[in-house]
Amino acid sequence: MIVLWPLHRGSADTVNTGNNSGTVNTGESVSTPPQSASFLQNPLKAKSVEQVLTTVVDLAIFIGVIFAVLMFIWIGFKFILARGNQTALKEAREWFLWAVIGTAVLISAKVIVEVVKNTFISAGVVNQDLFKKP
Repeated sequence: MIVLWPLHRGSADTVNTGNNSGTVNTGESVSTPPQSASFLQNPLKAKSVEQVLTTVVDLAIFIGVIFAVLMFIWIGFKFILARGNQTALKEAREWFLWAVIGTAVLISAKVIVEVVKNTFISAGVVNQDLFKKP
């Protein structure tokens, strides 16, 4: 029994006859990769890891501030719609507390990134040259 398993176009096919196996040339030309090397272009404007982190944090702060403003407007409506209902007022206060905590974390995001970066550098986990601007 003869079984042919073509690997990919332009390569030799393997013939299995049961007892011995060999290679048969199919006569097709084998394609070669282009001689010039292709380089990946950096799609980011950032030249260092620090710039990438700063860009990501700035984007998160921008989106977070918009979301925080909308949350505070929504919480204001929750207070107004509570109309003295103690359960609804308690829920609105909880929403307000978590919105304030989230906004504080959002505002301090750059500080958190700097603290984590300096902690990794001082612990020897990350090389300081990784964060240097070129």
